[in-house]
Amino acid sequence: MQGVATTINNGRIDLSFRFEDVKDPSDPTKNARSRGIGSITYTQKINDSLSIPVSLLFANHSSDLGDVNKKFNAHFGLVYKLPTGK
Repeated sequence: MQGVATTINNGRIDLSFRFEDVKDPSDPTKNARSRGIGSITYTQKINDSLSIPVSLLFANHSSDLGDVNKKFNAHFGLVYKLPTGK
């Protein structure tokens, strides 16, 4: 499943999940390991130029989320659209 989105009032919920087999490039004799990464993102629209996304991520191996020791990770941010000249 990838790219499912639902709009609620001025907010939006996106769901994504990816599952794949990955080989270790440093050891080609090793068997591939399964990797599953999923995320849910809620984006609240403030106005036409500004929105705030909040995401929760899950991976079945913590190393797939970067330099963390947990299988869950959270992100938030600001999205600002620059005005276009008309």
